[in-house]
Amino acid sequence: MSLFNPFLYFVGESLGLTMVSSTLAAVIISTIPLLVPAGAYFFLNERLSPLNIIGIVISFMGVVIVILKPNFTLDANPLGVGLLVFAVFCAVGYTLVVKKLVARYNAYSLTFYQNVLGILCFLPLVLIFEYKLVFTAEHSVGAILSLIYLAVFGSSLAFILYNFGVKKLGASKANIFTNIIPVLTAIFAYFILKEKMTWQIVTGIAIVLAGLFLSQFPGTHKRNRFVSP
Repeated sequence: MSLFNPFLYFVGESLGLTMVSSTLAAVIISTIPLLVPAGAYFFLNERLSPLNIIGIVISFMGVVIVILKPNFTLDANPLGVGLLVFAVFCAVGYTLVVKKLVARYNAYSLTFYQNVLGILCFLPLVLIFEYKLVFTAEHSVGAILSLIYLAVFGSSLAFILYNFGVKKLGASKANIFTNIIPVLTAIFAYFILKEKMTWQIVTGIAIVLAGLFLSQFPGTHKRNRFVSP
């Protein structure tokens, strides 16, 4: 679980973001809810209704509308795209493993083990590539507070709630909620950063929410297995 996320996922995503635009990266990462149902079908026996699948696709289309610019092009570094695709598959693998583990462990324990083992995975890379920077960089109060914020909310509380959601809703239905991330980002950017809220963004938000609503309709069930009499 920890190998998939946070280790390999963030290695792929962080390196990929240095090579491609944040817009293209967001589009690639937003395909995770599209791929999780396929993995959940084959490995977890989860099955979505046609309405659920339509909702997932609609939600993805809304995400693309929110994050795309009118002049968006697909001219990008192939290595950067490959790293981001690698991160996507790591996220899918993480979700499938978590679904297996939540049957035996609670969300708090899983998040604790995930973070501790994640530290052990990252530590060798830090010591090899950035040990000098760790000791020589000037650590401002603002930077330290930002790190604490990310640790508490992004790396702990978010994963506790996500793991709990996977346990209660299933891998497919829980993962579709990640499509709200760019929606909330656009909304908070409008109120806090005073960024523009265009009709394109408003339309995309509405489509994401509509798709999310459809994706949560009852219909997920286990595939029937043949049992001989």
